[in-house]
Amino acid sequence: MKGKVPLERPQARPDRNGRTPKQPKIRRPRRRWSWKRRIGLGLILLIVLGDLIQQGVTQSDYSFTGLVLAGGTFTLLTVGVSYLVFRFRRVRPLFEPEPLILVEDGKVIEPNLRRERLTTAELAAEARLQQIPSLADVRWAVLETSGKISFIPRQL
Repeated sequence: MKGKVPLERPQARPDRNGRTPKQPKIRRPRRRWSWKRRIGLGLILLIVLGDLIQQGVTQSDYSFTGLVLAGGTFTLLTVGVSYLVFRFRRVRPLFEPEPLILVEDGKVIEPNLRRERLTTAELAAEARLQQIPSLADVRWAVLETSGKISFIPRQL
């Protein structure tokens, strides 16, 4: 068998995502949707639930059934919406907004600030809390889905 060149295996073709079969898939961890992240919806939930319970108490409805109906209704609504958001992607944008860019290369994006009802002073104060002296020193500022602002400083 001297003199024969061994045959090379043909390289694997990449799939539709550009990965070859030897490359592992990178999976992002899924975040759970919860009412705690939505302060506005949580506040409405507390007000409405409190109103339902108050109506039962002040109208001389001291029944355990009324309490179970009010609490059970909101428990089922919470679990149902949570499942819909988890299971169906088209529903997610209604309950989980995309992260929003507020500053790009030191320039504040005013329309995005107005949409979130933030002022430049509030944004600068948040940057100072994260040890960034000026918004000009920020490469990116992103309003995350949790409501916190992430700052990525410029590399000097």
